[in-house]
Amino acid sequence: MNVSNTILIQDATLNNYNILIDIIGLDFEVTTLEGEFQQIILNIISNAKDAFIENHTIDAKITIRLEKNKITISDNAGGIPEHIIDRIFEPYFTTKEQGKGTGIGLYMSKVIMQKNIGGLLSVKNINGGAEFTILFE
Repeated sequence: MNVSNTILIQDATLNNYNILIDIIGLDFEVTTLEGEFQQIILNIISNAKDAFIENHTIDAKITIRLEKNKITISDNAGGIPEHIIDRIFEPYFTTKEQGKGTGIGLYMSKVIMQKNIGGLLSVKNINGGAEFTILFE
């Protein structure tokens, strides 16, 4: 499994909302816990898509940078409000209206990275958007 193949799963949805995906760097294979790793990528991209829709973002773009032992996924969807950014990995914490999110996706993504894959998942706001970093140790 590689990142490009994972993106193809949501390609039709992203195209439907005119969201551009830019992959920078050489793609690499993840050979352990492929399905779980794929879920992490899909959760981050799905949340970005939801933010683009909610914020009516023009020229929506997700940039994925692939480096040795590191993947960053950034968007221009407006970022995460500073007063909640430290809470987004908490279980059942959601910014979505009732019935549209469970608050479990990013929590599970972080748990999978730390406990199952042995890496780190973090987030910060950058230039009009959010940037998630997946670090393999």
